[in-house]
Amino acid sequence: MRLPFLIIIGLCFSFVSVAQQSLGISSSNYSGTNALHFNPASVVDSRYKLYLNLIGDDISAISNYIQFKRPLNEFQNLAGSETQNGRDKNLFITNDVRGPSLLYSINQKNAIALTSKLSLGFSATDMTEVTAQLFRYGVTKDFNFEKINPNQKLAVNTNGQIEFGLTYGREIVNDEDWYLKGGLSVKRIIGLYSLHFLGNNITTSFIKDQNAYQETRINIENLDLDYGFTKGKSFENFRFKPEWLFGNAPAGTGWGFDIGFVYEFRPNFYQYNYTDKGKTKFDPSVNKYKIRVSAAITDIGKVNYNNPFYVQQYQAEGINNAIFYEERFARIRNADEISTLVDETVRIKNGVGGNSFEVNLPTTLNVSVDYLLKDNIYLTAIASKKLYKTYQIGLQRPDVFAIMARYETKWLEVSLPISFINYRTLTLGVSARYGPIFVGTDYLSGLLNIGSPRGVNAFLGLSVPIFQSKPSGANCPVIKGRPTKYKMRDFFQKVRDRVF
Repeated sequence: MRLPFLIIIGLCFSFVSVAQQSLGISSSNYSGTNALHFNPASVVDSRYKLYLNLIGDDISAISNYIQFKRPLNEFQNLAGSETQNGRDKNLFITNDVRGPSLLYSINQKNAIALTSKLSLGFSATDMTEVTAQLFRYGVTKDFNFEKINPNQKLAVNTNGQIEFGLTYGREIVNDEDWYLKGGLSVKRIIGLYSLHFLGNNITTSFIKDQNAYQETRINIENLDLDYGFTKGKSFENFRFKPEWLFGNAPAGTGWGFDIGFVYEFRPNFYQYNYTDKGKTKFDPSVNKYKIRVSAAITDIGKVNYNNPFYVQQYQAEGINNAIFYEERFARIRNADEISTLVDETVRIKNGVGGNSFEVNLPTTLNVSVDYLLKDNIYLTAIASKKLYKTYQIGLQRPDVFAIMARYETKWLEVSLPISFINYRTLTLGVSARYGPIFVGTDYLSGLLNIGSPRGVNAFLGLSVPIFQSKPSGANCPVIKGRPTKYKMRDFFQKVRDRVF
């Protein structure tokens, strides 16, 4: 079998329906609702009076185990060279389809947004190297049939869900060169599909099948298992009706929360001030900061799958003598067949079963620093750190650290991010925005077949933007002199004086 059956599950499920970072766009001042997944405070002081996202798509596949031969235009091309270093192996496939969303700037201090998103994904994490090889090669590799492989493990999660979000943001401090804003998102989550397979203390060996022309089988001598799934009908039966959106008709429901803050250092604040009916306001149509610092925690919460018509769950320890027939998994046609074959393989007898389980959202800390180098040119550092255990029920996402150069104007933007996935895998990306359209990738080498890439990614979006208007009239500011030139030591001096 050229592909492990778990990878088939992830690919078939994810691509029926994109990674969540979209690095080149999420830090832009013109990203509209596409920045809210990184920090909900971005809704305030937007360059848009109104922003309508029509569609957005962001798709990724990345692994620290296999270096792909070329982009994923054929399933068999996943079989590139492998990395053998004794470390645990991971595979992430994510698919975020951002549906119709609306951002509205109420006034200088307040803004709201309504968002919708379809999230689909697959992750296989904490796989020991031997387990990864078994799933990749099956028994086609020249394994030692006398060898026993103890203390193996893996965590597999496949999830599909719809999110409807409400975001509110407000200006907190606007004191000359210091500006602070905050935002909160509340998300209603509808769980459409979920499957998890957490295996620990796995011991495998190999046997000859006397009834199948001496073919080699994988014998699972020991397995501690936490296994749960929803039936395929839970996805097929979904309808945009009140009982599905707000009731108990879905397989699972839950709530998610994002909270974030953005600080801006505005040394030339006076250039953007004007008076309106005796009140001092700032020009909403331009960026006003020299340095912007952003911090947010996103995807706080969980989804409770407890509909007995769709949900099944098992927990068992010490499962033994389970024979793995890989040719059966090669004939999988739908999600229900996966569950049936797993049941037949592990033959749970003395485990604990039920009709409910909880799926944790991928809670993440997002931090960024954006620095105005010169007119329209910005340098950015971004970090996304997961705040959860990798061995758990719930879709996993990799950690990301990136640095980026960005040229940004009202109608045109180009970004060049360099990122480190899980602080090891180096990737180069590029993105561009022209008015209402943006397109890009965080993994350029995967799309262009440069070297032996470990992943592929692409994202795009289409919107209807209505920009903020520049103030005009007798009360608008009259700029005198040149803007103040600040060095970084001046910024830190300001921080020390204000805070201490």
